[in-house]
Amino acid sequence: MLGKAVFQLIVGLSFQTYDRWKESLPDMKWLNDYLPDTEQWDSFRGSLLGVKDKIKDNIEIGTVSIHYT
Repeated sequence: MLGKAVFQLIVGLSFQTYDRWKESLPDMKWLNDYLPDTEQWDSFRGSLLGVKDKIKDNIEIGTVSIHYT
């Protein structure tokens, strides 16, 4: 019984500490104005994958050609 009360006290204090810590963090919502949204990231990723697919089989460095199979 005493163990349960001590456990509840510790858990309650840790939640209070966490809530205080969380509230002390700065507001980061302004980053949403500067970072691309999910759709823009997906479009960028798709473009990079398209470039990778175009060049992955034939890479020429100087006079040396590298062909992957």
